[in-house]
Amino acid sequence: MLVTDTWDNVLELLPAIFIHSFLMFWLLAFTLIYIEYKKVIGMKRPPLTRLVVSHLTVFFVGYLAIGFAFGTFAIWCLPVFESLLSGVVNLVIVMGLIRVLIVFDKKQRSYKIE
Repeated sequence: MLVTDTWDNVLELLPAIFIHSFLMFWLLAFTLIYIEYKKVIGMKRPPLTRLVVSHLTVFFVGYLAIGFAFGTFAIWCLPVFESLLSGVVNLVIVMGLIRVLIVFDKKQRSYKIE
């Protein structure tokens, strides 16, 4: 009975989790990608067309997969600290994925130049 009730609660919260993750993703992604590209590569602005088409697709799928796994864990185990932990984890996930994308982008650029 407890498992069924808990699962029903999780199912009721899934739309809210998805919307929260989606909004947090766009806010963090555009802000941090802009900052990281400017700092690491020295561009005045990131190449938005390429980012929207390729980078953000991979980034969003990875973010949702990790965020959904953490969100499910937080609902089941850490309801009191969920907001604080999800904010910190969101930031860490976003920064890690941006670093991976920048390294990948630098490798692609070096191949094109040579």
